[in-house]
Order: sequence, then C-alpha cells, then structure tokens
Amino acid sequence: MHKTIAFLLAVFTVSTAFATENWREPYAGVDAIGDHVLAYWTFDESNPLVDAGGKDLLLQLRGETRTVADGKFGGGLECFNADPDLAKNKAQGARTQKRHPELSPQGAFTAELWFKLKPEDAADTKIGYFLDNKYYNYKKDLDEANTGLCMFISRSGEGWKPQAMIGYGDSSEYFNGEVQILDDKWHHIAFNYDARGSGKWMLDGKMIGRTTHKGRAAMTTSLYQLSIGGRIGSTYSGFPGHIDNVRICEGARNFYAKR
Repeated sequence: MHKTIAFLLAVFTVSTAFATENWREPYAGVDAIGDHVLAYWTFDESNPLVDAGGKDLLLQLRGETRTVADGKFGGGLECFNADPDLAKNKAQGARTQKRHPELSPQGAFTAELWFKLKPEDAADTKIGYFLDNKYYNYKKDLDEANTGLCMFISRSGEGWKPQAMIGYGDSSEYFNGEVQILDDKWHHIAFNYDARGSGKWMLDGKMIGRTTHKGRAAMTTSLYQLSIGGRIGSTYSGFPGHIDNVRICEGARNFYAKR
C-alpha cells in the first residue's frame, strides 16, 4: 500500500513539473510571477523594458539595440553586433539599471529565452551574448573575472554552438552545448544548473549538452549588472539577432518536447 502511494506521488510530481513548463507559449500565472521566477522580460505592452514578473527589474537600451513589434510573442528585442574596430566599439544589448544579486542564484537555477539569428549579421560573428553578468567569458586569475554567469554562442565551423560560463570566486568553468545552430528561425534555448557542478543545455525541447565539474557548487554573486543581448563590459560584443521572453528561475527546470 505504502509503495503504491509513493509511486503515485512520484508520478504526480513528475507530471506536474513537466506540465508547468509550457515553453512553447508565453508564460502566465505562477510561471510568470511566481516566487521562483527571479526575472521575466517579454518586451511587450506599453513599457517593454520592465520585467513582466513584477520584480521591478528595469532595463536600459545600449548602442543600436531596440525594442520591436515582431518578436516571437508580440514585442521583442532586436540586437546588433558591436563594432570590431576598438575605436568605435561600444556597448550593445539591454542592461539592468542596477546590480541585482538575486540574478546570481545561490542554488539551482534555469535561464531561458527565445532567439532568432539575423544571417547578415551572424555571418561575421565569432561570439554573440544571450546573457551576461560575468564580464569575462574566458579564464582569468582575477577576482572580478570569476563571479556570475554568461551565456553565449561561439563560432563552430559554419554555425555556432552555445556555451555558458559560471564564476566560483577563484576560478570559472565552461558548460558546452553540442549542436551547431545554422538557421534564422526562432528557437527556444535553456541552460540549467543544479548547483552541484552539473549544467545542461536544451534547445527546442531536446537536450543538446551536459557538463559536470566535480566539486563545484553555487556560483559566486556577480559584481555586475545583467546584460541581455550584449557583453556587460568592454571590449563589447553584441548578439546578431532577435531575443524574446527571457526568464531566469530558481530550480533546474526541464523543457522536453512532448512526443
């Protein structure tokens, strides 16, 4: 009897967890404004730079970045490459007006968004940022280089592969997705981290990479503001495309496509 009850509870828990992540549609209700939602930007309504999760996380645009009407769901964010000429190089993306420590979750977390590449910009791209409050996307023995999170695409052959990097105070680690992104269609991408050294990438409901670094725990709280669609500091890098429905949550959440 007890085994039967335990089994039914386990089935209920798993099915409920999957049902709440209806990633194919804009989030609503508890999935948008619940306590586990740390930030949710839809770029919709009359003030597209205010988070839809009610957390009062206001963004400010940088460089050529702009809000547009044709996102994945309603409005969206159009992003651009930064100029490779260092004399003309300037910040891109949308940045929070303040530093928010809660955007460096101290436990398991998930960061997700929709994106669509612009072929004319992506052709010249070596790296394009989804999210960044880490500043350094490479290993560096400096305190300021080893806090927070960055998520980006980097050149891989004719396409790009997703990568994340988490700072642990004295050092950082990479978490790679093993897929080439080639087209200019809308895609949902998510990275989750269990705060025990294991990070997982998912693209359109399929797992595309898992990395585990033994002995690692939670990230170190970022020293910087969060940037969407651009690197937080110089030298700058943008994102060659559109971004929509950016959500950061507590918990390593899943986004599997229904069969």
